[in-house]
Amino acid sequence: MTCLSLFFQKVSPVVLKYKLFTLLFLASIAISCNQFAGVTERPIARVETTFLYPSELTPLLGRYESPEDSTLQAKAAINSWVKKRLLYELALVNIEQEKQEDLENLVAEYRADLFAQIYKETVVISKLDTMVNAAQAASYYENNPMLFQLKKPLYQYRLVVLPKDNVDLQIIRRALRRYNEKDQQMLDSLSFQFTDFQLNDSLWVDQNYFVDQMAFTSLKSLRKYQKKSQFFEIEDSLKVSLLFMKNFLDKGAQAPFSYVSQMITSIVLNKRKLDFLRQFDNEIIEDAIKNNKVEIYE
Repeated sequence: MTCLSLFFQKVSPVVLKYKLFTLLFLASIAISCNQFAGVTERPIARVETTFLYPSELTPLLGRYESPEDSTLQAKAAINSWVKKRLLYELALVNIEQEKQEDLENLVAEYRADLFAQIYKETVVISKLDTMVNAAQAASYYENNPMLFQLKKPLYQYRLVVLPKDNVDLQIIRRALRRYNEKDQQMLDSLSFQFTDFQLNDSLWVDQNYFVDQMAFTSLKSLRKYQKKSQFFEIEDSLKVSLLFMKNFLDKGAQAPFSYVSQMITSIVLNKRKLDFLRQFDNEIIEDAIKNNKVEIYE
């Protein structure tokens, strides 16, 4: 076993990373005679005139579970750094000057855009009102009905699937159709007997979900079940499916508010954010001109 393996043996990943840094630091504790810009570490790699220091290596390392992993990751990180620097140096030599200037402009533009984007996001988080109350959501829903036309049907229903020989089949059938408060409690208490069930009939579900849950139907035969306040019993060799279709909305109808409320919140917030950023962009230019930080020449 190597000294390096002994150094890392039986310690946690966090301690491993700390020990790797300590090892690299101790190996280079003697300060280099050539100090660049106040750097007091001895480098662990060099490409041309660029050096890699232990403190720069540590952030490049991920988590590892063994001493072998830590050693391999350190070597891989160093090799990756060397490869990138070599490619960069070769690019400087082999890419024509005009192309290099274009690339530098792109890098500068990307850097400015990145800083601006992060700054804008910080401002949005700190100043934008992210609350959309019920009245605002309802107003948007009422004023934009065309946005909420259904592309596929929606269903509200109750469903119980159970074995054919279930001794409680008759009372389950009656309870599912009537569905008063006592029926609901009784069905809930018997739900462990059901192969599948859906008892929340206030929930709107789309056509794909409905067809997936209705193993006894398909898109072609779906129309026969699209009848409000109707009870259906479908039987095969092993089980019985009891379906009560409470409500149904066809394609082209306006989606219920409850079904699109989360979508409305997202739409309102996104619109509010765009309006805020548009105003923010205008204000920073106006303020800069007012304070003589910007001049636009004609």
